[in-house]
Amino acid sequence: MPLPQPVTAVALQRSAGKLGRAAVACMQGLRKEFEDFHILDQELGICGVFDGHLGEEAAAFCAEHLHLHAMEADDTASLTKAFGDCDDALRKALPAKSEAGTTATLARVQENGSDDSLNVVVANLGDSRALLWRPGPTLEVTRDHRPGDAAERARIEAAGGTVSEEERIDGTLACSRALGAFRFKGATPSEPSKVSCVPEVYHWTAKRGDWLILACDGIWDTISNQQAVDRICKVPGDLGELLESVLHFCIDREADDNLTLLAVELGAVDHQDTTCTISAGGFLKTKDSEVWLG
Repeated sequence: MPLPQPVTAVALQRSAGKLGRAAVACMQGLRKEFEDFHILDQELGICGVFDGHLGEEAAAFCAEHLHLHAMEADDTASLTKAFGDCDDALRKALPAKSEAGTTATLARVQENGSDDSLNVVVANLGDSRALLWRPGPTLEVTRDHRPGDAAERARIEAAGGTVSEEERIDGTLACSRALGAFRFKGATPSEPSKVSCVPEVYHWTAKRGDWLILACDGIWDTISNQQAVDRICKVPGDLGELLESVLHFCIDREADDNLTLLAVELGAVDHQDTTCTISAGGFLKTKDSEVWLG
């Protein structure tokens, strides 16, 4: 059951360095637990969002380990292997009966030789999403992996699973690709799995001033790609405050999930800096006036 009122405190991380000017904002919302994790590593040029389900353990593990497998991978085959290797390591790390799983949207940005362009490689697994906005405008977007998609449904059914009317695997899981979630996978990687750990890989070309946005499905179920661009990329001001305002906008539109939103204005900056802050939010139902009045 969701909470009667959302927890609207926001954890903000602001960062500057090789990736560019960046920030990530997180909010628990209506969920009883916060199960999202992220990585924002300016030195490595890597950022990622991990949306956990049935526990935080898988998302926490992958936020710490997936990039270690994927740092040197730059094509579909090597990134697919990196995700598989991380999934194998996660299987060994989780308790035997754990059902925890996580989406994984991981991006790496590198300078493209002597010109001003940047190579952006994104590996997307699950129903979190990444987008690249080039002023002009041009929008590149990853594909969400959901059980109701025809290709995903066919794979799930071929592995012996079903997709309910609510588009959930065996009536339970609303995400068709994930790390972990071993209840829906074979005992070995070679066996058919209702939930796949194979990411889709995207190769995008960007330049200084373009924007990379990664977010969990709690964001994308509430606002459109264009609304994210309009509220983040086209508005002057402190990036962390802009992201925080988007989270509150999602809550106002009845978002019912954990919320994690990461944005980077691409283009290395000379100084490196990271700050983390927490802004207070609502914890009590407003109708409990006797609590507020002491």
